Formats: sequence, C-alpha cells, structure tokens
Amino acid sequence: MKKYFQLLHTLLLCSAILLHGMLSFAQTQALPEMKLPAIDYKPTIKKGWAGQYVYQINFDDTSTAKNDPYKTYYSVKANCTYSGYIEFPTEVRGAIRVNQPDKYNATRWESWIRSGTSSSFSNVDVLVKSLEPHAATPVSGITGTIEKTMTLSSGSEWIKGWMFNCDMQIDHTEGKYSFAVPYVNYDLKGGKEQYIITTFRPAKKDTVIKEMNTRHDFRDYKYVNTGGDWEFVTGNFKQGQTEIVIRERIPFVLQQAVTRNGKDIKLSAAKGFMDFYLVLKKVG
Repeated sequence: MKKYFQLLHTLLLCSAILLHGMLSFAQTQALPEMKLPAIDYKPTIKKGWAGQYVYQINFDDTSTAKNDPYKTYYSVKANCTYSGYIEFPTEVRGAIRVNQPDKYNATRWESWIRSGTSSSFSNVDVLVKSLEPHAATPVSGITGTIEKTMTLSSGSEWIKGWMFNCDMQIDHTEGKYSFAVPYVNYDLKGGKEQYIITTFRPAKKDTVIKEMNTRHDFRDYKYVNTGGDWEFVTGNFKQGQTEIVIRERIPFVLQQAVTRNGKDIKLSAAKGFMDFYLVLKKVG
C-alpha cells in the first residue's frame, strides 16, 4: 500500500522533471487573475516584509494504455488550495545562502528571516485511482487485477496546519531577490485507502479498506517533488522596491509504461498543473 503511493509519487516526479523545461513557456501564457483566499489571520509585524502565499493544485486526468488487454489505467483528480501569511521581521546584513559571492558584504546583501505566525490553512480534495494486472507470485503470470483508490478530503473546509522553511535574500549588486518557498503540512482524519483484488481462477473479489495516517504534507498531493529547481524562486529587484509579486505555473504530467509479453506499452499522458503565487509587501 505504502509502496504503491511511493511509486505513484516517483512516476509523477520523473515526468515533471522531464517537463520542467516547459516552465518558462507556460509562464509566458496568460494566467488567471490571482485570488487570495480569506483566511483567519492578519500580519502583526511593524517592520519588515509580510504577505500571503497560495498554492493551488489542479489535476483531473487519466493515463491509459490503448492496446492493453488488462485495461490498465492511473487516474488522478486533485483540487487543493494551501495558503498562509509569511512575516519577515528580522533583517540580517549579508547573504544567508551557502556559496554566495561576497556573502559578508552588508551593502550588497540584505536578508530576511521568518518569525511570527507558523499557521497555514489547507483545503484539499484528492482522489487517486489505478487498475493494474496482478500476479500472485513473480513466476505465476497474471492471475487477476488490483484496483486501488485513495481519497482525501477536508469537505470544502479549511484545515489549520503549519508552515515551515522560508526566508528571503536580496542582492542589491545584481538587482535580484531569492525567495525560499514555504512548505505546508496538516492533520486530517478520514483519509481512505481501498484495494479491490480480483482473482480470475477461481473467480473471486476481495475488498480491503484502511484508514490513512492523519499527518500530510502538501508536497504529497501536488504530485511532484519540486526539488532544488523549485525550492528557491528568483526575480528582479529594484532599489527602493516595496512589493514583490511572484506568479508561477508548473505543468504536471503522469505517464507510465507497462510491460506486456516483453514489450513496453506507453500509457497516455495525464496532465495538470500547480499555481504558486505570493504578494509580499514592505512594512514600516
């Protein structure tokens, strides 16, 4: 069960890495207007930087094989929003990243460390399904099928959780900022994992339903581990600038290849995307 979802995440990760080069193209397309959801928190700092971030996950597609007698498919449907406020009240003169040039130059580098609220808010609705042929033993051949379903939902309600990892540095010499994106986790009861195991001979069907662990990380359900290419967002920064607006769209693709009689069958590509945006303003 755990291996299944780890495999799914790995498959999506590999596909996303291959498509990461599409990111710049996707960003040139017109994107919907940013909408900051109303959440139960307002910044309280008197000086520094503060603003609201949003992750929106949209995936509703199925990866299938046209010429597969076992009707193999992998389906992902996810509509999730994660949001919260970031407060940077603590300034450090110098660079806070490793391997930065002239990192102790207080005139060149301006860095900000997060403190204040660590609350985040998550609204999640996830359905992951698959149908795969099943072999009772490695040498027995195909003896049946396994249909797997995972459901996770907050019922259109906001779940309070935690935000961690996040800071910012500004390079006044190069006119650039570097922002470490926030990570979000939360607790949610009621997640289900269901397995329907169908055996061809003798014909029978068994159903197993188990509760999922309550702790979740938003990266588990956006279907891509963004890795080093997404941990930091960079952009231009002008002297005296008082607002930073970040708007990114990252395409997601799920595409699997299965082996039948020694031949690989490539499944169709299932597509979705993640939007990340942040409006960060100078305070005081």
